[in-house]
Amino acid sequence: MVAFALTTSLSVPAQTVAPSTLNFTQADLFLRFLRAQAGGAVAPALLDSVLGSPGTALVIRQQNISRTVTLEDYRTILLHAGDSTPPPFPPSTTERARRGIEGLVRDVWPAMHWGVANVGLLAERLRQLRQMDFDSDARKRALQFLPPGAQFDGKPFVVMGGRAGGAAFDGGEIYFDLLITSYRGAHGGEPFPSALEFTGYFAHEMHHLGLAPLIDRTRATLQLTPDQARAFDFLRFVVLEGSASYFVGPRDLDVMRRSPTYASFLNDQAALLPTVEKILNAALHESVGGDALDRAQAPLAGSGWHAAGALMLAAIDQSGGLPAVFPVMLDPRRLLIAYVRAGGRPPISSSLAEEVANMGSK
Repeated sequence: MVAFALTTSLSVPAQTVAPSTLNFTQADLFLRFLRAQAGGAVAPALLDSVLGSPGTALVIRQQNISRTVTLEDYRTILLHAGDSTPPPFPPSTTERARRGIEGLVRDVWPAMHWGVANVGLLAERLRQLRQMDFDSDARKRALQFLPPGAQFDGKPFVVMGGRAGGAAFDGGEIYFDLLITSYRGAHGGEPFPSALEFTGYFAHEMHHLGLAPLIDRTRATLQLTPDQARAFDFLRFVVLEGSASYFVGPRDLDVMRRSPTYASFLNDQAALLPTVEKILNAALHESVGGDALDRAQAPLAGSGWHAAGALMLAAIDQSGGLPAVFPVMLDPRRLLIAYVRAGGRPPISSSLAEEVANMGSK
């Protein structure tokens, strides 16, 4: 196993990818479900098929990254997709559960309800997606902004019924959610993607698949205390999302500031990075974890992690280009110190940056 020390120059093998094909099974099932809802009657077997689909398992799994959503919670939302109002839920007992129900009620249910009335549009878009040959371009785009040695075996799905437009998982599964993306495009969010932009969705998730194992290899070489481990894992998420959003995206913060996805965070930089510092200080110096750490990260819910990472990585990129960025991607401990040395604005604590850079060093 390669040790990624702060001063080590890395020599790693060339980037490689393995072929894969799009899986539309869950999207087809969900379209049948929406059509049945529109007709006023959903057969129990169809509902069970949707709930038992591997694509639906991914949709629920994604929400459980920073929230808690159970299969029964999701079943309840499905059963009430055709109603005029979302279903009630009992009070939540944890911050993650509260956010899980909030996401279902505020994001997932409205998209499903809209989908019931727009089955024809979704069917046509699904037909168009089947005609696209995006896979090779998405892989090349992801690898363009990954350190040497990155490799992945993507298993892409097109799904419906989730909260995120796209997601990637350790087993190589990645998805594009046709329903939530269409719904948001119809309600003031990012317009529904063109063929090139659709490629970008999968390239973003493929970037995660290539980078995450390299970061995890770094983590395995460190002797982190429990507090440092929480700080490292937070920075891992910031670097994963920030690098994919910025580099696989426009590689331009001004463009990102005009995006509905990132605008609220990047246009309030005075609050964004202090939130990152507060979370790190809480993890490192106050032993904050569990539900308390979830509450501390609540201001970043949505795309805050993405925006914070993009802001810092953009400063590093502008100062030293990809040769300066790749070491940060491989070792998220370097993020803050590299940002300070690049003269990033707004400034952050140099002492915290130094402390973070040396977490777990032998």
